[in-house]
Amino acid sequence: GYKPPNRNRLGGELLDKCYEGMWKSINDRDPAGKLAYKFGATYVTDGWDSCDNLSLINSAFICNNDGGIFWRSVDTSGHTKNAEYTAALMIADIYEYGPHKVLLVITDTCTTMRKCWGIVMDEFPWLMVLPCQAHVLSLLMKDIGKAKKVCL
Repeated sequence: GYKPPNRNRLGGELLDKCYEGMWKSINDRDPAGKLAYKFGATYVTDGWDSCDNLSLINSAFICNNDGGIFWRSVDTSGHTKNAEYTAALMIADIYEYGPHKVLLVITDTCTTMRKCWGIVMDEFPWLMVLPCQAHVLSLLMKDIGKAKKVCL
């Protein structure tokens, strides 16, 4: 006898309840942002292609080993993902989250991101930008795998 909700209810009332519940959960973890101010947060971003082949940029904040907060996913279809555009997205996210809560930015190491680092650090001089260590290790392993002979 269960009747699933229709698309209007899913995209309306139920989605709104889920959204409100998510923000309540996030705010309950650090109600006044005291932990983020005390320990600092890390902003993480990376590009991705969806199942529908949409070009996306995803971002998240991690604070005090709290598991992180998925911040947003931006459909960048039709935009050139250059350093200026990507930096503008990052800067907007950091301002919305609270710039003085953020101490570190982590991205991959592509040319666009390396150029973007300087733009972001010019906007927020106290920030440090680091390459994603898992990404760096993955690139290293790819290079090792391409070698015809590895000497130990």
